Amino acid sequence: MFTVRPVRTSDLPAIERLARASGIGVTSLPSNREKLFERIQQSVSAFEHEATGEASRDYYMFVLEQGGVVAGTASICASAGFDEPFYSYRSETAVHASRTLGVHNRIHVLNICHDLTGASSIWISCRWSRPSSATARPSSPS
Repeated sequence: MFTVRPVRTSDLPAIERLARASGIGVTSLPSNREKLFERIQQSVSAFEHEATGEASRDYYMFVLEQGGVVAGTASICASAGFDEPFYSYRSETAVHASRTLGVHNRIHVLNICHDLTGASSIWISCRWSRPSSATARPSSPS
């Protein structure tokens, strides 16, 4: 059975393993012990007080456990862009057309935007594999 709970400082070694396994480019789970520890401390601190509903820099980190083993993480940033720039991208389709030239092209573009600044953000990282078929229980019909 899986359990989701708030992160603890004792989870740092397991989260470091997840960060290394997630590879390059996963900025929500940096492969840097000091940064990970800082995020864990931010989360522990955020859980120590009641949320006010106002924009804040609160950061909440959770772990997914199975049998006492950390299998994944999820993090919630209460207000994206609160104290540092937060950029997101809007996926759009641009159309370039000309009846005279007989041209009609649809082009996928990503436009940088600030649409999500101030919104809550969530990041999820999971490294879990299903048990082998010898140990897996058959699923019951739905």
